[in-house]
Amino acid sequence: MQLYKQRFMCETNYKNMMNREPRGTNHEERTTRNEKGVILTVVLMVMIAVSIYLPAYFAWSILDQRNLIRQQRADEAGAIAQAGLNRAILDLSVDTGSWLDGDINGWTVSAPASNNPDIFWTLYTYSNWTLPYGGFGSYTVWIDYLQNPKTCTGGCTFFDKRMLVRSTGTVPQATRTLEQYVDYYTVKNITWTIPSERLYASLAQAINEAIGAGRNNDTIGITATTLIENIAISSNNWTIQGCYAPSFTYRCCSDYHTVIQGNWTVSGTANVNLSGVTID
Repeated sequence: MQLYKQRFMCETNYKNMMNREPRGTNHEERTTRNEKGVILTVVLMVMIAVSIYLPAYFAWSILDQRNLIRQQRADEAGAIAQAGLNRAILDLSVDTGSWLDGDINGWTVSAPASNNPDIFWTLYTYSNWTLPYGGFGSYTVWIDYLQNPKTCTGGCTFFDKRMLVRSTGTVPQATRTLEQYVDYYTVKNITWTIPSERLYASLAQAINEAIGAGRNNDTIGITATTLIENIAISSNNWTIQGCYAPSFTYRCCSDYHTVIQGNWTVSGTANVNLSGVTID
């Protein structure tokens, strides 16, 4: 009887197992479907990200290329403007005559107008400058005579050997303008200003004229320059200061360097306070 019951139970369990759906097969199919859904979602997200990123990347690349071209053109225009400025400074430096006579080293230019002091006069123009990236460039150089005093509006007088030079470089798609204050006189007696400013091309001239006028305890200012001269001081008290801006209104040794090349001798009763000057 016991054996019969066990056999019955085994047959029943076997039939039940045969009637069931295979678990393993259904579980594997459900897992495969889930994985396919996840993969499809990831692919769609990647495609959406790429569709957004690529246009932005192309737009950025085009903008970056345009900015690079603009910067190249601006650099070209600046280099051409600097060439015009350098040319004008050279012509002014070798012009031994007056800068107010309408002639700058052989170049004809309008003389200063006493009733119209704040005007730039054209010195020269150079065009058809071949550019490394193609095309042509040009520069135009103007000069502005500096009036004395600075506030005059009519009947003005002007400083000789002192002016403002402006140079504009032009290339396709870009223009740059540079300005520089040009002063033939790099030495000034800061103390002796009445009845007029005392400007000199050399330190020796400034000292000799002050001694000849019986002056003492004067301050001599020197702007950014290299003076090639021998200095011998044997009398009086002096304060000699370098590092002046070309306008002689302030000093800044980090921007304006003063160098004297030559022999420097202080003797006799002279007392010299020297600062901001490199003796080479």
